[in-house]
Amino acid sequence: MKTNHQTRDSNFELLCIVAMAFIVLHHMIVHGTQMWRLSLGEPSIFPTDNSPVAAALMFLNAFFVVGVNSFLLISGFYGIKLKFRSFYALLITCLVYSYAYDIFVAYINHIDYVFSLQPLEEVFLHSGWFITCYIALMFLSPFINKSTENFTTKEAMYGLIFLSILTFWFGFHLGSIYINKTGYNVLHFVFIYYIGRLLRRFESSIRIKTVASLGLYIGLSLLIGFIAFRQFNIGNFPHMFKQFQYNNPLLVLSSVALFLAFKRLSFKACFVNWFAGLVLAIYLVHDHTFFREWFVRINQTYGILSLQSVGIALVIVVVLMFGCCFVRQATTHCDKSFC
Repeated sequence: MKTNHQTRDSNFELLCIVAMAFIVLHHMIVHGTQMWRLSLGEPSIFPTDNSPVAAALMFLNAFFVVGVNSFLLISGFYGIKLKFRSFYALLITCLVYSYAYDIFVAYINHIDYVFSLQPLEEVFLHSGWFITCYIALMFLSPFINKSTENFTTKEAMYGLIFLSILTFWFGFHLGSIYINKTGYNVLHFVFIYYIGRLLRRFESSIRIKTVASLGLYIGLSLLIGFIAFRQFNIGNFPHMFKQFQYNNPLLVLSSVALFLAFKRLSFKACFVNWFAGLVLAIYLVHDHTFFREWFVRINQTYGILSLQSVGIALVIVVVLMFGCCFVRQATTHCDKSFC
């Protein structure tokens, strides 16, 4: 899946790297502290009896949770050019990692590995929810691209308003499971991709300075963290976790602000462009039940947000990024389409 331009600016490649680091750190918080279980009323190691630590986790997560939306904005800005080779490369890459994980888990648990089609199911139905939605977006992208190119300005704005109502009112506010309850679905991917397409179309009219965009991102992230902590204090854990849903209007605006902050940067760096090709490998390696359970064990052993656990978290991010370098050449085409 090639972009509309042969060479991407390094500013967005850098955003790809930052967004992936954010996703890993976000998962360390949400899965490593079992925050999501707390929202469902299930047993959790989330520090409900330690307000300072809980507050720190929520404010940090408010900054990190923009990663997925940032990827979709980049895809929308450059536009997905659907080709069978791109889809095939993405599918094969995901399957290779899924089978490799199954073999690895069988080895460390000292059990015989039995070949099955379960890894295919894992890619599309379980931890691979992002891949499932992204593949659907790939198939829908030609229609979205065509519409945004041919819409009048008024029609483009009507489309944005319509998708915003579906996402923010029926989805986030009313919680309709049939539309866009959390942002973990194809409609949300279409919505953020559509925003990216409009940012591309009207980029000459957008004159927000980097400092202002970055300030808006920081301000909105702090606001999201504050609202989440407020809900935590009154014991409304489901609404606390709701603030970190991808379809939260404040989170969408925060993601756009971060995107615009990087958009104003202008530089080209071969290493940054090369390194950005690792994002798919990093995502597939870390987003697995094995790693999620490992994150929990780290927090149980060393304590949540202790110096040891924070240090290990940073080491994991670095190791994941540099440890995936050896697969760079094998996944070049697929990685670039992912970002």
